[in-house]
Amino acid sequence: MQFKNIFVLALPVAVLAAPFVAPTTDAAAVSSDLVAREPMPEYQLEVRDPQGEDLKQQLIAIVVSAAKDIVKDAATAIAAAAVKGANKVIQSVKNWTPAREAFTQATAKEMWDKNPDPKKYAAAICYNMDYSVSNPMGMAGLVKAELRSSFLHTDYDCFFMSGNNTMKLKGDGGYINLAFESDKRCTYNRDAKYIRC
Repeated sequence: MQFKNIFVLALPVAVLAAPFVAPTTDAAAVSSDLVAREPMPEYQLEVRDPQGEDLKQQLIAIVVSAAKDIVKDAATAIAAAAVKGANKVIQSVKNWTPAREAFTQATAKEMWDKNPDPKKYAAAICYNMDYSVSNPMGMAGLVKAELRSSFLHTDYDCFFMSGNNTMKLKGDGGYINLAFESDKRCTYNRDAKYIRC
């Protein structure tokens, strides 16, 4: 599997740091070669309390770092935009589990609403556990998204899946791990853990 885009959604929390004493070094003995690199684009969104109070709970800010790769197809562009767009939905969510649930649902819905080829793609899926797909060539727009909150983090694969394909889930379901939107060509079997289109 090759990822075309990688996103990191960070949800940092307030952490009390222990005092740190910097080691002493001889400045003349230290040399370093600096390499100039083109900066990666970074977007930071902050959560603000309507009353202007400082939020010191789990969700303080969301940081999205996009990989530098150029988006080459419509499915990837739509999936990448849906991941970024989910930030607006999860900004107001203060707890880790509801933030994950909101993220998966918002991303899958946005992808499905903007499906680039509804005749070809029968489902838009976001899942964060191991899985297999019977026809990997039937996956499009695969985007890797990472959600972080302090020491907590998880990642999701979000993609479109074509018809005549089966995704076998190797973990739990529920919106915390899985969200998908599909047409009538797809069925979800919770007990057998698969999505078949």
